[in-house]
Amino acid sequence: MAPKYEQRAKARIRSCLQRFGPIIERAETEGFNESDTADIVQDILHEGLGYQKFFEITSEFQIKRHYADVALKIDGKVKIFVEVKSIGSRLRERDVFQIQSYSASHNLPWMLLTDGRTWICYHLSSGTPPAIDEVFHLDLLEAGNDPASVVDCLYLLSKEAVKRNLISEYWEVARATSPEMVGSCLLSDRVIQGIRREVRRRTGQRIKAARIYDVLRTQVMKGSLVEAIAKRPSKPSGRSSKGSQGETKRSRNDSGSIRTLDGKNDEGQKERPPTAVNEE
Repeated sequence: MAPKYEQRAKARIRSCLQRFGPIIERAETEGFNESDTADIVQDILHEGLGYQKFFEITSEFQIKRHYADVALKIDGKVKIFVEVKSIGSRLRERDVFQIQSYSASHNLPWMLLTDGRTWICYHLSSGTPPAIDEVFHLDLLEAGNDPASVVDCLYLLSKEAVKRNLISEYWEVARATSPEMVGSCLLSDRVIQGIRREVRRRTGQRIKAARIYDVLRTQVMKGSLVEAIAKRPSKPSGRSSKGSQGETKRSRNDSGSIRTLDGKNDEGQKERPPTAVNEE
C-alpha cells in the first residue's frame, strides 16, 4: 500500500483535475493570453500539486537580467523552473531552451513546460553541451482516457514527491527500460553472440553474427527504433572483439532537438551497426 502522504497527494490531484478540466477547456475556447494562463497554472500548482501559493510559487523569478515565468520552491530553495505559454499554443522545443539556462545556473535537473492543458517535464543533465530528455508529456483534457497514468505523473511534480526526489527514481527506471535502451542491448555484441549459441544449440547451425544482427535489425525491431539507436559500433564482420562499446544516452543532438524515451527526435538519426564480434 502506498504511503499516506502519497495517497493524500494523489487524491488532491484527482480532485484538481476534475475541477480544472472545464476551466481549461473554456480558457482554450476563449483564447486566454499567457498572463491568464499563468494564473490557471499557478492555481493547479497550488491546489493540485500542493505548493503554498504565496511562499513556494514565485512568478517572474529574476535570474540576472532575465525572468523565469514560475519558480517552485521547497524550504526556500528553488526546485523547478516552469515556462508558461498561452493556452492552445503549440509548444516547441525552443520554448524549453528558454528555461534551460535558468535551470543550469541553479544546477536543477528538472524543467517544466506548459500551456495549462499540456504539461511536459524535461530532465537536464550536466555536460557540455547539456543533454535534455523528455520525461513525460501530459494532456490534462485527455486525463479521462488514462486517469491513473496522468495522476501518477503529476504526483512526481507534487511537493511531496519533489521533496523526496521521487522523480529521479522514476527517471532512472524509465531510462533503463526505454525502447531505445532495450533495443541497444538487443543489438549489442554480447547478446548477438548469446543468440548465436542458442540457435546453434537448438538447430545445430553455425550462423554468423552479421546474419543474426540483420535479422534483428530488419525483421524483429521496428525501423524507427533502429534509427534511434545512435552511436552504435560497426557491424559484425567476423573479426574478434571484446564486446559492445557502451550505450548511448538519449539527449539533445548536435542540431538541438530533444529525444524522448522512445528514442525518437525530429532529425530521425540513423544508427551505426555494432562492432565486429568473434565468429568462432
